[in-house]
Amino acid sequence: MSAGRHGRRAEGATDAAESNIQTEERRFVVAMTGRKAVLLVRSDMKLAGPGISMHAIARAVRAKGWHVEIASGGGALKERLEADGFRHHEIAGLRVDDRTPLRMIAGVRALRRLLAKPDFVVAHSFNAHAGLMSWIAGRGSKVKNVNTVVGSGKERFLRFMPFPFIAVSHFVAEQLAESGVNSDRVRTIHNSTIPEWRILSDVQAFEQLWRKRSPLTPFRLVNIGMMNGDKGQKAVLEMMVRLRRIAPETPVALELVGEGACRAELERFANRNGLGGTVKFAGALNDVYPALDRAHAMIHLSPEETFGIVLAEAQARGLPAVAYGVGGIPEVVSGGSTGLIVEPSDVDEAAAAVLSLARSPHKAKKLGRSGLSRCRRLFPQSVLADAHDDAYRQLCSA
Repeated sequence: MSAGRHGRRAEGATDAAESNIQTEERRFVVAMTGRKAVLLVRSDMKLAGPGISMHAIARAVRAKGWHVEIASGGGALKERLEADGFRHHEIAGLRVDDRTPLRMIAGVRALRRLLAKPDFVVAHSFNAHAGLMSWIAGRGSKVKNVNTVVGSGKERFLRFMPFPFIAVSHFVAEQLAESGVNSDRVRTIHNSTIPEWRILSDVQAFEQLWRKRSPLTPFRLVNIGMMNGDKGQKAVLEMMVRLRRIAPETPVALELVGEGACRAELERFANRNGLGGTVKFAGALNDVYPALDRAHAMIHLSPEETFGIVLAEAQARGLPAVAYGVGGIPEVVSGGSTGLIVEPSDVDEAAAAVLSLARSPHKAKKLGRSGLSRCRRLFPQSVLADAHDDAYRQLCSA
């Protein structure tokens, strides 16, 4: 028994010595090369909001001088990431349908090998499962872990996670606090992923785009979102039915951008209610900005929203929004200043708000101009880059 204890103590001492050597090697290499590296980790890279946001964060922190690599369970965005110059590592056990014990063990080992590279100083994960695998993989090293919460933050198990969090809105930060996560472990960084070149540069560009939006009849709305679950498209169509009933003399058209399992049901609802001539289903678009530029206002009636990046994208093109005041939306849309916030689930109030803009294009344009100013100040990708660079530096110095 004594020999066994001595043997384990000797192994522990060796492990500690090796860890110290690795730490010194890491510091030496970073000091010599000047390169600092972050590994972004997510369960998958589907062509959806969270994956697209992670791609934008990768670009933003790369612009601040960080070397960025990405680990995920794979997905449609993988090719786009690689075309953009990011090395992607497909890791076992990350995808929801791949989370068997053996696959997760294999994935942890693969992440450990990645994080053992001396340049890596931060592992930044984008859901709790990826965060836990990254943390286990990085144990014994000097890699610092941080997790961005893109969901509601209501999951009570998050308080037990052994790493700090980035919340994409103050709403999410509040939800984390209610779930028992200490506030000093949470930093809010708005999901401001808009490249500067997408934001209208000045008043002249704003005026020129609004001239192109003529004629103002019909008044054109745009809605952008995946048609999976409840992203509010059904409420938007119900609002269109209300508008036709209460104000048939004020024509309003709608373009729905997005794809998903609910599209067929939404199309059937539109046809049953005689909206075929006023509603266009555009499908998924690689570039949503032309659709924004065709519209006079955005309509967004999602019953839940942690931030609402599409609303910030609308502001980038000088477009006002009508939206439910849920989740993080009031942090994006300033009611009465950059758009109109209505009570959740109140389709009639949403219809009245749209009608007020359709009958007063000057009002719509004024709100759009204010939204553009707000977007320039709060939501360009450079703001996201500065905030993440600062977060990583503070994390590494802790």
